[in-house]
Amino acid sequence: MKRTRSFLVFLILLSLFTGVFSSCGPEKDPEPDAETFYRVMLTCSAGVRVTSENPVRVKAGATASFTVEFGETFAPDSLSDGRIDGNRVLVENVNKDMSVELKAIDLGYSTSESFFFFLYGGEKDTSSVGKNKRVGAGERITVNAGDEYRIFLGWSLGAFLSDGAPLLSAERAFTFRASPDLVSGGNIGVFANYVDSSTYYLNPNGGTVDTSSRNMRASEFYTATMENGAVKIVFSENYAAKFGCLCTFWDDGTFSRPGYVLKEYNTKADGSGEGYSLGSKFFSKPQNEQAPVLYCIWERAEESLFSARDFSLPRPSGISVQNAPDWHESGVIITGCTATAETVAIPESIGGKPVIAIDANAFSGLAAKTVIFPRTLLSVADGAFVGCSALETLYLCDSVWSIGNDAFDTATYRNFGHLVVNATKAPRFSNTGEGGFAYKLAKLLRTEGQKRVIMIAGSSSYQGFATEYLEALFGDYAVVNFGTTRTTQGTIYLEAMGHFATEKDIVLYAPENSIYMLGEPELYWKTLRDLENMNNFYRYIDISRYTNVFGAFTEFNQLYAYQRKPLTYEQVILRTELTENGDYVHPQRAAYAGATAYHDAYFITMNERVKSKHEGLWSNVAFQTQNKDHTDPNNPTWASFTDPIYASLVNHAFLCARSSGARAYFTFCPVDADKLIPEAQHLDRLSDYDNLVHSTYYEASGVLGQSKNYIFAHEYFYDCAFHPNDYGRVYRTYRIYFDLCDLLGRTAVAPDARGTSFEGCLFEKDCAFGPRFIVPYLNAP
Repeated sequence: MKRTRSFLVFLILLSLFTGVFSSCGPEKDPEPDAETFYRVMLTCSAGVRVTSENPVRVKAGATASFTVEFGETFAPDSLSDGRIDGNRVLVENVNKDMSVELKAIDLGYSTSESFFFFLYGGEKDTSSVGKNKRVGAGERITVNAGDEYRIFLGWSLGAFLSDGAPLLSAERAFTFRASPDLVSGGNIGVFANYVDSSTYYLNPNGGTVDTSSRNMRASEFYTATMENGAVKIVFSENYAAKFGCLCTFWDDGTFSRPGYVLKEYNTKADGSGEGYSLGSKFFSKPQNEQAPVLYCIWERAEESLFSARDFSLPRPSGISVQNAPDWHESGVIITGCTATAETVAIPESIGGKPVIAIDANAFSGLAAKTVIFPRTLLSVADGAFVGCSALETLYLCDSVWSIGNDAFDTATYRNFGHLVVNATKAPRFSNTGEGGFAYKLAKLLRTEGQKRVIMIAGSSSYQGFATEYLEALFGDYAVVNFGTTRTTQGTIYLEAMGHFATEKDIVLYAPENSIYMLGEPELYWKTLRDLENMNNFYRYIDISRYTNVFGAFTEFNQLYAYQRKPLTYEQVILRTELTENGDYVHPQRAAYAGATAYHDAYFITMNERVKSKHEGLWSNVAFQTQNKDHTDPNNPTWASFTDPIYASLVNHAFLCARSSGARAYFTFCPVDADKLIPEAQHLDRLSDYDNLVHSTYYEASGVLGQSKNYIFAHEYFYDCAFHPNDYGRVYRTYRIYFDLCDLLGRTAVAPDARGTSFEGCLFEKDCAFGPRFIVPYLNAP
């Protein structure tokens, strides 16, 4: 018996001892299972009561549901856990005993009514309940201003702010309750207000307006009317919705002032604001919610300071009156000038006759710093400006038929680096490759102040970059696809970013292997063609670093521009096949390249040699066959991008771009692996090439990526070794995104995480860098 009692005592002590030690370890919640139940209690504030079972017992992982009833003037205000669905409170995935608190708010009005809610704004503007839906009184509604690249003025009730409606909120994301005091006509209408991107004023600023001029005539793109002495320009909804950016009149004589020439437009009447070349696009923030105003800036032009004689300049054969409506066949030629002021404006007429030419030595020894040409000027003789060493700035009208590089001697070029080009004739080029660049400028201007990736690349004007896709991948960057053609001086665009970019921007320069993109200083006429709609660019480049500036103007006008019918600036844009982002989308690009080899535009090399200015010969296959030695420095068809003449111009452009505070990087164009020369099909050779790029472009912020990662399989190209099809552009864009993420310290999302913009892209099958992306047959050392 004693043993039995002792044994029981021992067991009791052992159980207590074991319990003490087990209590010292961490407590663990038991894993819930289907047989575990939890108790959920809903407590409510004044104005609301629970009408269903409370508390409730629910299985682990299940949803606790309560039915509630609100007082006549009460609405939900907050819930400590779960969500409210009408008159139900739902607490999902219950995994413990819990108490949930629901608070109501007394709105002071009955919540038994309902109203129709309408949201007025752009397609990107959204609300938590949709745009057109019946909502109950007291229901919370959140509206979001989705057009993030436009200046937002605020939300108004019942009408737009411009119609006198009251301002509800200036916040882009605004939450309010549907209440009777917001109702008008049985509805609640909330309006998103942005800067008026369709209207601006041109103030003659002392001049007069010719209401019969071509600019003032009816147009399908805009209307121009007089209002309080100024010209009110209202662009069509179609134009304004696409561009959000305005365009000024070119100088067709709409504005005039006796004894003066029109110098520019300016945001200030005294010329102290921002100046715009005539015919340029602009984006200006309104003040006090009023449409922007540009003022004509006039410069005094005294006839008495100039000597002249009669002169005739017959319209050249083949140039019709329709193509050259402002051509003056007879007028005067200036033979001398006695002006001593720092600024000299040449008059439009002398003795009642139009000034159409400038003779040799007419401005010999002129001491002026600035010279302004009139819109009537058609010809400038060689040697017109001799010994004008003080000259710094020239205001050039783009309609000059003949002006050679020798119009200015060496002494005159000494300090002459600033060119302001005013449009005095309508633009001529309208298709994608020949006139779509102002579309890109419009986006560049309207996204100012946002974080941006600005892409400057050869042939990205046609294809090769997917703007919308990159914007979707990033989410917080606007993307400007400022692609150019390969025969355009890309350095001009890069240099101009010193004005257009900001410290928030990343500028990428991805030139094709063409000397025009890699630093050739001899200006090519296509550069003028592409800048025809963007004359303000000239203001922000140093033309002293380029040659053939005026020869290019003559070639452009004589061989191309005057051969075409004048258009409007709006026609130039709206006739292109560009998307609103400036990307070129064409059905022929929506396919993978087959086995048939396209005729390559020119041979590809990833070593230090690039195609030279003698490119015309390369259209001849026999000539290509005879010139396969791409490494011969004596071969006139090839040149090195490391040449100091080329490298210095590109480095200068990088330095200018970075002066804005932006980061500017060199990166690589896409290359068809099938078109690489043998020397470039080795990884060690490509590594050498990358090192050479790094050392050559020392003024860049750096080099983004590696050349080997921009070599794609042939199937991803369209018609030449640098022109990817739609799927190739997705690959190229994701590669840039991936490299940018590495630069910014971000984790890249999968290629198809945001869609690809082009249905059927094989990227969606790979979902990662794979054998289709990085060409597998590059040779190792």
